[in-house]
Amino acid sequence: MEAGKVSNDVNEARDTYRIAYIIHFLLGVGNLLPWNAFITAIDYFAYLYPTNHIEKVFSVAYMISSVMVLLVMMSWGGWSKTTMRMRMNLGFSMFVMSLTITSVVDWTSGSTKLKERSCGLTVAAVVICGLADGLVAGSLIGSAGKLPKQYMQAVFAGTASSVCLHGPKWLKTEVPMMVLTFLLGFTNGYFTSVLMILTPKSVPFSESELSAIVMTVFLGFGLVGGSVLGWFWIL
Repeated sequence: MEAGKVSNDVNEARDTYRIAYIIHFLLGVGNLLPWNAFITAIDYFAYLYPTNHIEKVFSVAYMISSVMVLLVMMSWGGWSKTTMRMRMNLGFSMFVMSLTITSVVDWTSGSTKLKERSCGLTVAAVVICGLADGLVAGSLIGSAGKLPKQYMQAVFAGTASSVCLHGPKWLKTEVPMMVLTFLLGFTNGYFTSVLMILTPKSVPFSESELSAIVMTVFLGFGLVGGSVLGWFWIL
């Protein structure tokens, strides 16, 4: 029965200069960096659209659109016919598009009337960013599931490193924010990474990519649930 499972650590290709590891790390950084760009500038968007609870809108729009793509990848068998390079290039192109749309909208929305429309366009850019995240994350994590476990760890280390730490002004120092983020990564980040690493290695090799995508889908469900529950703070 164990013969049906393939240990990717056996006959592992040598990565002498850790180039493959670095590439997966950088892809992990690029996967979450656009979303961090949006969420880090949330005070600016809240200033532009003070009546829209923009931080809640951004979270729900982004997470739901990302999970929708992951569900399609999990349930539609035809997605595997496209190459990973095509999916990754499409996803990162959508990332660039979403950030470009936001910059252009901000530059052109000078009047009050245009600012009312710009909120919808900004949310649409966040949705595009979420769709791209689902496409890139599903492809990247699914591909890493077929590789030795250190490459999955590299992906999640990259996503964790893409965050920009900046605490509230009243804290006077960034140390408390760094400690809180460290504790979050040490608990939630550690257990998430362990599960994402072990699951693809617990199934037959032919199903390792799909199992990684399924894990990402359920991770997305948790993030969507957290985003929706965030609305209860303002009800």
